[in-house]
Amino acid sequence: VRLYDMGRATWENVEIDDHIPCTHEDDWEAISFTEREDGTKVYKHEDLYDAQGRKKIPGKWVPLFGRPKGAKVWALLLEKAMAKFVGCYAHLSGGSEPYALM
Repeated sequence: VRLYDMGRATWENVEIDDHIPCTHEDDWEAISFTEREDGTKVYKHEDLYDAQGRKKIPGKWVPLFGRPKGAKVWALLLEKAMAKFVGCYAHLSGGSEPYALM
């Protein structure tokens, strides 16, 4: 990925791989529920826990930082390139308009 370094006033090549940091979260979409009039979802205990009391909610892997809609992988790769460019994902927090407009 080629990014512009405003401090040096030059274009920099940033090499990244396609490994995106992810976290494992509960997938509540797969669990049946009833909905109250106020919109609150109500789940049955037997749908959430097995006989030994262990949670049986299926899980899914989701990106840890950016959460694009659908299969927009380019956004995650660009975010990773920017994180590498500025040093780490934490340095992206808050951002800067000039970087966003490049």
